[in-house]
Amino acid sequence: MVLTARTPVFGGLVAGLAIAVAAIDAAVIVSARGKVSHAADQLVADGVPAGVDGPIAAAVEARLRELGSERVRRRTARALRDAIVDAARVRSSNPLVLASHTVVLGEGTARALIVERDLAARIAGALAQPDADPRAVLVVRKLLYPGPDAIVAPDEQEQLAHRALGRAAQLLGIAAETKPHHQR
Repeated sequence: MVLTARTPVFGGLVAGLAIAVAAIDAAVIVSARGKVSHAADQLVADGVPAGVDGPIAAAVEARLRELGSERVRRRTARALRDAIVDAARVRSSNPLVLASHTVVLGEGTARALIVERDLAARIAGALAQPDADPRAVLVVRKLLYPGPDAIVAPDEQEQLAHRALGRAAQLLGIAAETKPHHQR
């Protein structure tokens, strides 16, 4: 083979193309895993229908193991504790202020955490325990990190947050006190 001035350019193009293809493959895999994780979360939250087995049941079991892991439980408990503190702070749209928050809460979620502060603190404590129900971890994570299709209206957010805290408390065996000034 005769080397010319164009050979390194061609080699660079081939290498660049290979890297681009690998990056696209990685993005597709990450996206697919995200969709599988989201679908597994939905089945964890709703319950797996009887008779479901194979890859679907395996994905749900894997997600339950992940949610029940010490690392995820402790991180979720810490995030909830931080959110309780953040909820009581003055609301700001300043990016520098928001950057100091662990979780950026919706207005309604913040109001619910203020009202349910004691219950949320007990939930955070229970989440850190080894026997915490992984479904409670999922409920709290959905509360703190809502998806892009989350409800924006503060009053609806607040109602959903109260329900989520009640559900998490129920799953963790914590008695939720009924507050007369809001709906669950």
